Amino acid sequence: MTLTEEFCAIFRSVHDFYDKLHKQRWLSTEQREQVLDLKGLLGLVEATSLQELLETIANSLRPTPILVDFRDEDHLEEELRQLLNRKESELPATTSLPEPKATEKLGDFVSVIRKRSRKGKYAKSPAAAVAMIPERCPEVLPRTLMRYQLNIAWNTSTGFPNAMDIYKGDIPPSYDIRRAALMGQVYEERHEIPEVLSVKKQEYVCPPIYTRLKNTKPFGKDWQVSYFTKGQFRTVETDFPVWITHEKLKGFLACDHCVTKYNYRTHTGATNALFLLLIRDDTYRRAGNASSPNGARAPKEHMFVNLPSEFQVYVGTAERGTLDRWVYGRNSHCNSIWAFYKHVNQLREWKPFPGKISLPELSLALARMRGQDCALFVISNHSNTKDLMDEAARLINHYELGPFTDMRFGMNEKLKQAVVPTNSREVSSVLTKTW
Repeated sequence: MTLTEEFCAIFRSVHDFYDKLHKQRWLSTEQREQVLDLKGLLGLVEATSLQELLETIANSLRPTPILVDFRDEDHLEEELRQLLNRKESELPATTSLPEPKATEKLGDFVSVIRKRSRKGKYAKSPAAAVAMIPERCPEVLPRTLMRYQLNIAWNTSTGFPNAMDIYKGDIPPSYDIRRAALMGQVYEERHEIPEVLSVKKQEYVCPPIYTRLKNTKPFGKDWQVSYFTKGQFRTVETDFPVWITHEKLKGFLACDHCVTKYNYRTHTGATNALFLLLIRDDTYRRAGNASSPNGARAPKEHMFVNLPSEFQVYVGTAERGTLDRWVYGRNSHCNSIWAFYKHVNQLREWKPFPGKISLPELSLALARMRGQDCALFVISNHSNTKDLMDEAARLINHYELGPFTDMRFGMNEKLKQAVVPTNSREVSSVLTKTW
């Protein structure tokens, strides 16, 4: 059975199942639970109609079109030529060049790809491929590879660009590119997943939840933290995490006007809460120092242009409380991570994840597998959803810390119409700002 036939068979069976549900006046309790679980897996709200659910399923089964496959060197030259001549491309095409000359230029590039592959050096990303482009190749080729990189199967086990290379371009990667790269990275390190799954409770994936403590005792601690241990969440008084050495973040989290203080054990259930997820990831920084594990210096082509911070930040909201948003809610972050862990753990070869998983969830999934430092801070809570969303927009676009849509240090996705509060200061350029 071909991939197209398999897709049609799956879609037909799903369509028949939901067609039967449409004809029923009432759903059984078991069917309602199945539908709700499926909506949660796909990241949909409970009020989503069955028709919308069916369309989402169809879209999740529809793979991203692959225009060029660097793992198939026999057809690589022809696929690259077709990519350069795409009609909808905003980039200059090579049709103005004499055909023999265009063939020669792309042929040189493909020849280099083959030679480097035989030496174990593969085109795992646009940066790696661009480093292999001979001078005589069309100038448009590097820009085309960068633009269509999510429509290109790179020479990795998943086809996604290598997570170590995505910061080697002239500008930081987009949210979607970084998300794809991290998905591939979790798959590459999937041998660590069985150990994570062995705990058999998704609560262990949840990062420790911190907040400042109100009415502290003399000589007592200024912070409290909730973490899952021995089958339950435990809250204890504590100090500020010593691994957070970022001075601006430390100053913000210790500010009386920025972060709310909570009574003991009340922070995880506070409704309309604003939270900040912080993950310490030094993977890119170690690679940026241009040292390999054995101490040898890395080639010049592997140096970073836009070095990401080891402190990665995500700002989010929890209308029903932080613990509900992260653990016990039907569409919780830990639910998504747990489902992705199970999906990847059972694969022998890469297959797309049918559910929905965000960049911060993938970052946390990788951090928990590696045992990296992470923390979840409850910043404040508000009387209504509108105030909560306004405050979240202010923090995401914070004049000194943000914007957390900058993929060098943030994990928030840019909205089509970003809400920037009128009282916030001008945000520095993404290419000149240091963090």
